[in-house]
Amino acid sequence: MLKNTRRLLNLGPLLTTVWAAFPVASATAEREVLDLLRLPGASPAYCSDVRLPLSDLNALTDGNTQTAVVLTFNPKPVWEIIFSLGNETCTPQRLEIQLATTLGEPGSEAGGRVEAAVTDMSDRVGFQDLWSMPWFKAAGVQSVDLPGQAARWIRLRFTPPAGAGQVRLAEVRVWGVAGRPKSLYQFKETPAQALDVLRQVKSAAGEASLSQTEQALFADMRDGSLHAFLPVEAALIASGVHDAGARKVYLEKLNAWAQTARRETAACATPLAKAERLLAWMHAGPARNGYQPTQSSLAVLLDEQTFNCVSVTLLFNYLARSLDLDTRAVEVPTHVFSVIYGKDGGTCDVETTSAGGVDPGAHPEVVRGLLAEKQLVYVSARNPEMRREVGELGLAAAVYYNRGVLCSQEKKYPEALKADFCCLSLDPEFPQAVQNTLATLNNWSLSLVEQKQYAEAVRVVTSGMDLVPQDLGFQDTRRLVYTRWAEEARQAGRTEEALAILRQAALADPGGDFERRQAWVFIAPAALLSEQKQWARALALDAPGRERLPPAARAEWEAWRQGTYLTWMQAALGKQDFADAAQAMETACREAPQSTEYAQNLAFVVQSWAVALYRRQGRPPAEALLQRYHDRFPGAWMSQAAAGYAGVVVEDLRRDPDFAARAASVLADCEPFLGAAPGVNELLQGFYEQAAQEHMQNRDFAGAADIYRCAQASFPQDPHWRQGEEAARAQAQRLSAGDEPVKPSRTEDPAVGKSADAYDARGQAALGHAAWSQATAIYDEALQRYPQHARLQNNAGAAWDQWAEAEIRQKHWDAALTACEQALSRALNPEHFKQKIIYLVQTGGQESLQAEDVTSAGPWLRRQRRRFVELKALPAMISVLYTRALGDLPLDDTKRYLSRGRDLLKGRQQALDAPQPDEELVKTWCDRFAQDGLDRHNWQAALDILAAARSLLPYDEHLRRNEVAVWNIWAQTFIQASQWDLAEGIYTQALQRFPQESIFINNLNYCKSQKEDKVYK
Repeated sequence: MLKNTRRLLNLGPLLTTVWAAFPVASATAEREVLDLLRLPGASPAYCSDVRLPLSDLNALTDGNTQTAVVLTFNPKPVWEIIFSLGNETCTPQRLEIQLATTLGEPGSEAGGRVEAAVTDMSDRVGFQDLWSMPWFKAAGVQSVDLPGQAARWIRLRFTPPAGAGQVRLAEVRVWGVAGRPKSLYQFKETPAQALDVLRQVKSAAGEASLSQTEQALFADMRDGSLHAFLPVEAALIASGVHDAGARKVYLEKLNAWAQTARRETAACATPLAKAERLLAWMHAGPARNGYQPTQSSLAVLLDEQTFNCVSVTLLFNYLARSLDLDTRAVEVPTHVFSVIYGKDGGTCDVETTSAGGVDPGAHPEVVRGLLAEKQLVYVSARNPEMRREVGELGLAAAVYYNRGVLCSQEKKYPEALKADFCCLSLDPEFPQAVQNTLATLNNWSLSLVEQKQYAEAVRVVTSGMDLVPQDLGFQDTRRLVYTRWAEEARQAGRTEEALAILRQAALADPGGDFERRQAWVFIAPAALLSEQKQWARALALDAPGRERLPPAARAEWEAWRQGTYLTWMQAALGKQDFADAAQAMETACREAPQSTEYAQNLAFVVQSWAVALYRRQGRPPAEALLQRYHDRFPGAWMSQAAAGYAGVVVEDLRRDPDFAARAASVLADCEPFLGAAPGVNELLQGFYEQAAQEHMQNRDFAGAADIYRCAQASFPQDPHWRQGEEAARAQAQRLSAGDEPVKPSRTEDPAVGKSADAYDARGQAALGHAAWSQATAIYDEALQRYPQHARLQNNAGAAWDQWAEAEIRQKHWDAALTACEQALSRALNPEHFKQKIIYLVQTGGQESLQAEDVTSAGPWLRRQRRRFVELKALPAMISVLYTRALGDLPLDDTKRYLSRGRDLLKGRQQALDAPQPDEELVKTWCDRFAQDGLDRHNWQAALDILAAARSLLPYDEHLRRNEVAVWNIWAQTFIQASQWDLAEGIYTQALQRFPQESIFINNLNYCKSQKEDKVYK
């Protein structure tokens, strides 16, 4: 999160970070966006070209690009049109202009400007500029976002490109919403009432409260206007003059100056001449002692004749209105100045801090002086997006605002908050004041944390949450306070206090996970021992806390213990220290005797230990180990470990000429500790069958017959082995007689074919020749005859399974899936084939995702998901495949990371038929690469990934905030090196991406203010 800081009007360099969690109002929330110029009551109200009937201007808003209006710039150099929106006040948000002609070679600006202004007063006065944009040379749609401003009339002013006498304009659209802009004021209480909420916060810093005069002032403001006070009195009260008698003296002084100003300007014939003379006289008299950056007080100006932009603008506007000049104030980043409105609707800026500040845009030396002498940046009307027009009360609010900034910088937080809310009482739409109020509350609470005044910090941040319940920044800060508070108590050994703090936090913030965190009061010291690999001490240390924990914490405690036991086991296995790994699992089993996971892991350790002993020392010590653990931990899992060990030993005998006999001997020796292990018989039968089939495929029919004979001795009740031996010996006889072995045929003697055993023998013979289709057909026929025959069912499933395995070896995933699908359709070993299908989809999908072109993976996986819709595990498995593939993307190739990542995210969306890419996965993909870019100072790479992620999730605030932060961090590297041109370039690019981002606007102007040789025009 970016650091919270504040901004002071006219206090020099702008601090370059802002309150990142400021809740920006959305003007479009719950309101339909419309083309305002096509509302039922909208119509052209004025056109500067009197030769053009107003009805002809409807061609600009008819939605037909084939109709156009010709803008003629002769004799007037500017073409202007005003649209009425009828009786409804609206909020314009976006301007679109569509040319019908090309002004030159595409790809660059053609010169000239298009400017937008609005008013809700009348069709000729009160217009406030919103934005301006250049013409571009190519024909087509040009657009720009507009800041929210109430409008009943919209004025568009067109200045032509150089040398263009006419421009053909096809369409004009102004997108927006009905109704006034949503207020920027985010607090649940009114500003004055907000101070009452804050009075619950008692602190050594003191408590600020409203004076009786301030209370009366804000009570007078309840309907938005003053009745009992004059606006200039509000400025004096903001300056600290609460006594009515003192204000009367100041007002008399102001009136005296106003009379002098009238005499000084009596000979002036025009409003601008009056303004010029007034400003010059002010700087020679009432403001003669000069500029002081922090001097916002009107009272101090009246007493000492010193000023800054706020106080001198207050004075100028008061005196100018006494001369019948229509003056208002304009707020720009870190500065305010005046603007004079003429009766024709035209305006003229006045830089009040300079004696020659009337129309500064026409006087570059004035602009240079502002920058060089006062570090002030003039923002002309050509940049309306950076200007906010305020009235008399807005200027008084600015006095309070600057007082709040100074108090906050001095860490006088109660006084700062009072000043902030007084400011908002006069100007609730002052965006910086809203931001600074949030930042003050947050910074105050963080300051208290640093002072270890945790209870006070909780009260401060909770007061902020009472005022702005929706603010996530306060929620995060309160969680931080509680966490730091509890952790300090824990580290000091105050266990009961730490638990009490976390219980209090859980009640205050049920979603803050504080109930679970109570476990860590006991876990934390144990975790430290765990990190030092002192496993037994760690697990013993947290035991006393078990019974004192609530359910969520107890679950956390148990999860930690389980994870620690498993980590202990894995660390020991990594060192081949099987005794230590076994001790970990034995201890776990004694603690939780009902846990199948611990028992299974102990069995795995014992199996691995036994196999290692067998490899190093032979069978006797390995089987002694198995017997010992079987006696101590009897049960299926330990029998499974023995079966696994036996399988390894038997597998090593595979190439032994006397395989069958030796395998039987191994299993006989292991029988005492094999117990009733599930699958032991199947294990041996599998070995027999696999060995026999290998002999059959190598045409060693006599060897196959011997294996079938051994199998028959082990399993005398199963006729399969006798039939296999007979079939193998028959083939051996044919081979010895010089005849080619006979392939199984379905045209044998019907009398034989009706026998289940004969069916089985024929099926096995077909499998011996890898005749998969023939074998499965035989078993289909057999099961039609004997549908309940268990061995036929088992062997039929095995036939499909062997077919699938043969296809798997060739990586024919679709064919293997078909074999499994066929087995499922026949209800042959369903659980086995379901698992095999999941494995096949996983393996095939993983292979596709590892290929150079990953785009085919999505359709293939979607097809399998739809094909096996009853397998509920497939969607989750597919999601994991894509998550792993994204996580495996190398960070050293930006282009590949972006393009392949996008393909993977879209592929996942396609595979799962998701309406949009997975939000968390996009963020994980983005954040991983962006963080790497930040770590390596590869800012462009971080921005590229953020832009790519935002193209997938265009409205995600997390991504937007991070992109803004990266732009700002990048520029900060140049600011710290005083490379102002480079920083300015970064902010200029950033504003193209985020045209209304105040942090970029503010900091760009700060960079410009540092370039003393820059001339602003």
